[in-house]
Amino acid sequence: MSDNKAQPPVSSTANRDPGFVKLRRGLRKHLPLMSSNAAKLYTWLLIAAEWKGERRGTYESTYAEIAQELLWNPKMLRRSFSELREKGYIAIVGAANQYENTLITILKYDQDMAAFGGDTGVRSIGAEDTAEDNAGDTGVHSSVPSKPSSPLNTKVLEAPKNLEEVKEVEEGKLDAVRRRFYAKRLPSTKSVFSPSEKKKKLAAHLVAKIRQEDDSFLTWIETCKKKGWEHPFDKDEQEAFQELQYEPDLKSPLLSCEFVFGAVHVCDDNRGKGLPPGILCSKVIDFCERERKRDKALGADGGYYYPPDFVDHRNRLRAKERVIEQGSRTPAEVRT
Repeated sequence: MSDNKAQPPVSSTANRDPGFVKLRRGLRKHLPLMSSNAAKLYTWLLIAAEWKGERRGTYESTYAEIAQELLWNPKMLRRSFSELREKGYIAIVGAANQYENTLITILKYDQDMAAFGGDTGVRSIGAEDTAEDNAGDTGVHSSVPSKPSSPLNTKVLEAPKNLEEVKEVEEGKLDAVRRRFYAKRLPSTKSVFSPSEKKKKLAAHLVAKIRQEDDSFLTWIETCKKKGWEHPFDKDEQEAFQELQYEPDLKSPLLSCEFVFGAVHVCDDNRGKGLPPGILCSKVIDFCERERKRDKALGADGGYYYPPDFVDHRNRLRAKERVIEQGSRTPAEVRT
């Protein structure tokens, strides 16, 4: 017979799936402000972070372990972490040495819910909080008007009138005392390279730099293949390069991981703006140049090398786009 004794009430906590973590409702408002890789990483952090006690809203691990779990290249992971940190979504305390972990704290909070990173109080949605939560605008706005630039004094920039005459006199004096042999212009000893030789030297230099940075996309493809992971040139990468109308050579040693990830990042940020592919290519080049300068300022080698033929591709696209732009202008616009 079955036991008809009254069973003790089961708490709601016991009924919950211990593997389920409820994502905060405000996440939907922030996703459009992130690139696809940053959104994936941020969602993963929300699931993996501690949610009790003093360590609430934090996650501690190494870059290598996180990259391995997400099946990402370490440079791809660092790029996504940099984006989240720049937009104010997370704070990172780097490891003191190779035996310690990196501490990541989630800073962004729901506009309607409690704050993260250990603050359990409910924040109001005042103008101050709303401005802080606007991750799309990371610039510092100043209310102090800038001082108008003063017009240049052209007289200050003019060369002295007698400069040319003095130069001619001095040259005449020098030529007068030179012997005929020394007065002749000697041939330049500087080696001159043909355009094809210059391209070869540039390609060899870029390949060496990419290998030094361990940033070869071809090597990353081979690594994913050996480990049984998905091909790294996936849907996001394919869509980005379709928008750029550029077909990268996946077997080329000139293709770097950071260039591929940078192209995806730029296309994600500008999707829906109706920009022509030539302008998008220019934005990718500008992004790579800007990131390389920033890394060098921080003491790193730089990276973010793009294939030389990508510049040629951009130039061809822009030439066609300029012709179309000129043809679409009205006579009045052309005169102005």
